[in-house]
Amino acid sequence: MKRENLHEGHRERMRTEYRKSGLPSQPHKQLEMLLYYVRKQVDTNEIAHRLINRFGSLHGVLNAEISELAEIDGVGKVTAEFLRFIGDIRRTNDYVPLVKGGIELDTPKKTEDFVRERLIGQKSECVLAAYLDAKNRLICERLTRDTAESSSRVENSVRVITGLALRHNAASVLIGHNHPNGCPLPSKKDVAEARRLRDALRCIGTSLCDFIITGEDGEVYSLVRGGLLY
Repeated sequence: MKRENLHEGHRERMRTEYRKSGLPSQPHKQLEMLLYYVRKQVDTNEIAHRLINRFGSLHGVLNAEISELAEIDGVGKVTAEFLRFIGDIRRTNDYVPLVKGGIELDTPKKTEDFVRERLIGQKSECVLAAYLDAKNRLICERLTRDTAESSSRVENSVRVITGLALRHNAASVLIGHNHPNGCPLPSKKDVAEARRLRDALRCIGTSLCDFIITGEDGEVYSLVRGGLLY
């Protein structure tokens, strides 16, 4: 009973912190909280660490096969199915397609307002990718939370964004990024990542429309207007 009370106290603290500050930045804590809903009476922190150690990342866990997940100590078939189900939902809803003739993003003000509207109020760092046709009309958009380690995050982000640009035959891509606890001025890392993505998109015949950063108060900074992309 005492151990159960300790678990419940820890879980309530985690939930309170989530309600206050949003998603925790560490992938193992995100997985720990996700497991609360299927493993009621055990230390899900230990299970989360085992899973990430085995599959390398939260992304790897949510993409693993049920049979592989069930092999991990403390998981079992029901939890394995739950994790795979969450992963399937995430993959199915990875981007939001819009109807033909959607939003036109053909002026700097429209692109900045579009990014600001989607990123304002986000409590963790995010990357927004909007795929545009040759007339600067929105084809679809994809919002991801920026929680992975820097090197793997950049590599995966470039691969995913260029892959979706090809899939949707996008003429250009608009990127939004946020600094939830600071000003929108880009860091050296922001500029380097934007240029890396620009070069990758050029290789497939797609342009980077802009890379816009929002600050905590809704201010925006355009790397194009700032002369940092071209």
